[in-house]
Amino acid sequence: MWDVGNSVFRFYFGKSNTAEAAPPAENFGEYIFLHDKQTPICHAIDGDKEILLFGYATDVSADDSAPAIEHLMKSHTIETLLQREHSLGGKYLVFARFDQQYYVLPDATSSIPLFYRFEDGFCCSSDPVQVTDGLIPNDVLQAIRRAGDISQAMPCDVTVYSEIRQLLPNHYLSLKERKAIRIVQQPQTLPALSAEEAAEETLPRLRRLTRFYAQQFPLYCPLTGGRDSRVVLALLMETNPQIACYTMRHPEHNGAEPDLTVPAEIAKAFSLPYCQIQDVAVTEEAHRRLDVIIGEGAYSERTLRLALTVFAHCGDGAVVNGDIIGQIGKCSLHRDIPDIFATSGYFRCKLHNYSRDAKRLLREWLKEINACGETVSPFDLFSVENRLGRWAAQENTVYNAVGQRYINLFNSRSIIYAWTRVSRGQRKDAAIHTALLRRLCPELANMTYESDGLMARIAKSNGLFYWASSYLKYGLEKAKFIFKRGK
Repeated sequence: MWDVGNSVFRFYFGKSNTAEAAPPAENFGEYIFLHDKQTPICHAIDGDKEILLFGYATDVSADDSAPAIEHLMKSHTIETLLQREHSLGGKYLVFARFDQQYYVLPDATSSIPLFYRFEDGFCCSSDPVQVTDGLIPNDVLQAIRRAGDISQAMPCDVTVYSEIRQLLPNHYLSLKERKAIRIVQQPQTLPALSAEEAAEETLPRLRRLTRFYAQQFPLYCPLTGGRDSRVVLALLMETNPQIACYTMRHPEHNGAEPDLTVPAEIAKAFSLPYCQIQDVAVTEEAHRRLDVIIGEGAYSERTLRLALTVFAHCGDGAVVNGDIIGQIGKCSLHRDIPDIFATSGYFRCKLHNYSRDAKRLLREWLKEINACGETVSPFDLFSVENRLGRWAAQENTVYNAVGQRYINLFNSRSIIYAWTRVSRGQRKDAAIHTALLRRLCPELANMTYESDGLMARIAKSNGLFYWASSYLKYGLEKAKFIFKRGK
């Protein structure tokens, strides 16, 4: 029985409804689409063309743009659909039919996780458990999963089942071809942009997406001492000068940490509603629910606790995170490491997985990128596809299950791939953040930020030091992981 309860962004798409008690359902060609009651859908049919939009989407390219579904319905092929979707922003999935050709397209970072299988008839779902019926985990893939903490994501698009994959960003599903097809974002090198130029180009898009979200539900701003949340706050304050802010205070905090003191100073300076929220206890009912949706032992206990804590305070609205501007806008995962060091070994360090097979899969992923002629840096593609598309999506699965909307103001290909045209040397110093804040709220740009410790400052002083420190940290973490597992 598929009990959606108060969940958000949950769906099932297949040829038959196997749920004992069906939630809201839509027929889509020869398929059926089941979905939760909280997440909107738009469904349009015009002759042999049919499009279903699940979630929240808007065209960020113009103030007077048509509703997203009308924008997409002007497409006649998968190629024109991809062109039109490029200017959308939000949190959504697109299901399209052109005659008898079916396609599934995620948003820029696959922020609504999608697990799919082609064996025994195509089906896909936000819930891993819904597509794994009758399957047995693959030994090699199971070993990869066990070679890293459960809070870390698996490499590329694999799951513990050889028949099940997760749809990555920069890919769409072709049901006729029975495979995921890569979308080449930049088949040729485009002129570089300065941080100022990128901010000028993308700020109107960011404002449109922010206004769109503000019209959907109450918004909450998680405030830290860092730069990512500062840009989020500046955007949200334009639509609501009294935006509600909060900081999570964990049991290990003593209250003097910059991530607690700096947000309090910002909130006081701008007279913002602000609180520091304490972790809640995880109930047995919450565990039972997650076991049904994701699978027993297949999710992080800490992530579940955080999701429940946030839901207790922000469950009536949406929490706005700063993942993308950190991962892409600031190159937080790779900084300015020279492209020559974009290897499977390095990316395995960032995956926090200790399996040789994880390295093999990453090597295949790099070969795929090189073969397709993509000019976007592998470092940025890793951040989008493996970090945001897998690690962040893994968090999204948990937040969705407890009913907490978790959104991003930067989730548009037109924003992300404009930022990738700024050199990583500029981005690592938060030049895009600074350029945006100067335009949005100069006072915020000049307020105190949290500072790194001495060792972190040394590691971040140049690309080679950061590359070497990544391997050193990986080795130390691997030793601790093996020791802990052997106890």
